[in-house]
Amino acid sequence: MKNVFRISYFVSRGSLFLLFLLPTAYCLLPSVVGAEVREAQAAGSFYPDDPATLRTLVTQLLNQQPEPAPSAPVPTVLIVPH
Repeated sequence: MKNVFRISYFVSRGSLFLLFLLPTAYCLLPSVVGAEVREAQAAGSFYPDDPATLRTLVTQLLNQQPEPAPSAPVPTVLIVPH
């Protein structure tokens, strides 16, 4: 019978990630499941408040961007404000 309590057992099978992920996910689950979606506070102030209009605007802005050059480096990090 293997000793499953040794750390090498988990590392050798690539399960160390799950060993930390599962308890963390279990602790965070109540805050995610019980969260309510709040109304948008800034809708219409600096972007359209109608979802269809906003979707169209975002699509137009994305379509205006030029295609990246084939030799352009792939970004390592993207910083996006929320």
